[in-house]
Amino acid sequence: MLIMFFSMLSDEKDRRALFELYEQYQGMMQRIARSFFPDDPYAVDDVVQTAWLRVVENFSKFHEIPSEKKGGYLVIIVKNESLSLLRNRKREILTDEAQLKEVADEPDDTTPVIDLIR
Repeated sequence: MLIMFFSMLSDEKDRRALFELYEQYQGMMQRIARSFFPDDPYAVDDVVQTAWLRVVENFSKFHEIPSEKKGGYLVIIVKNESLSLLRNRKREILTDEAQLKEVADEPDDTTPVIDLIR
């Protein structure tokens, strides 16, 4: 995963800085994501990977943040990505439930035509 993010940065100095951030904060980011998804390691990986992607996409801005505040920003990014994934899952569940209700409300194709007329 980290190699993909390295390829997004053209400057060796930025790659080194990303590696240091990764080494320092990766475990913390996983623990935070796990607090939202305790039984779903795939969601934890997705959230953390998306958080790193956000960091890399805005690395020039993130690089300007003072070192003592970077951990706090990473916490916020992971929390926001976790909440976003939870919202998306809720929407999917609601959509699935609505579709199931529509199917349940449709007349059964095996019902004889005579029964439908009565």
